Amino acid sequence: MGNRIIINEEDVFGTKFFGVIPYMDGTWPVDFEVSLEGAKRAVVEPDFDLSDFGPLSLCFEHCILAHIVATTLIPRKGSLSNISTRDVFVLYCLLRKYRINWAVWFKEYMLESVEDPNASSSLPYGLLISHILVDRLIDLSSFTLIVINATYDSCTFSSMGYVQVENKWIKNDSVKARDEAFKPSKISAESASFLIQDNDKHKTRLLAVERDLETLHDAVEKVFHLQKETSTDVGKLQISMTRIKQEGIATINKLTLLRVESALQTMTWQSLFRPHTPVSLVVWSVRTTPFMARS
Repeated sequence: MGNRIIINEEDVFGTKFFGVIPYMDGTWPVDFEVSLEGAKRAVVEPDFDLSDFGPLSLCFEHCILAHIVATTLIPRKGSLSNISTRDVFVLYCLLRKYRINWAVWFKEYMLESVEDPNASSSLPYGLLISHILVDRLIDLSSFTLIVINATYDSCTFSSMGYVQVENKWIKNDSVKARDEAFKPSKISAESASFLIQDNDKHKTRLLAVERDLETLHDAVEKVFHLQKETSTDVGKLQISMTRIKQEGIATINKLTLLRVESALQTMTWQSLFRPHTPVSLVVWSVRTTPFMARS
């Protein structure tokens, strides 16, 4: 009779996961080649913190592919702002270029959807089912035709948080700022030394401003004393008021200059901690309003 030969889909078509599909039981397969954390690490951008794992942690191509998995290949309900364990499994297999018998996977997923007790549940792959029914010569003219206009275009990519720069889609500024917020800043010993020196300079200038304010206060006290004296002439009072005005202008200008220098210094340090921010752009973003005295 000869030898008995047993072949499967993987032997014939080179497809992966013959028989029971690992991810269908809702848990990560124990005997899979990588763990769940390892699969996440394989699909995210390099050096990304897995504690904030989601669509924004992926590069543009991987993010679009994950969106296709969650909306078309294995369509699911719920928010698309996160990536499910099942999405990670399918995305990992696609990126590893494993050949998959999608007919079996779709069938298993439809059987799973049928068992969903939720009253709003529906059978996935409506377009595929309609195509099969038409191919079987089943008349569908009594049903309303639904035209699918959804497509992946520039509007779709923009809504997903990307902007096109030099024919490349990259994360826009708001997304970059959100990503940078999770990255701790590292200050070197040399930078810390410079920062301490700047703080000492600011303390010295604040003491000088404090002395100027004391001088201004003394001048105001003199005016009050002059007003109490009945023999004081108008000329002395005008001279005192002019002196107060000059000292007030000088003090306010010093305060304004100190605020501007402090703002510029703060923005310069921020640009050092975030090298992608040009210092020149930061400097010109500060507006200074000169103090104008009334005569």
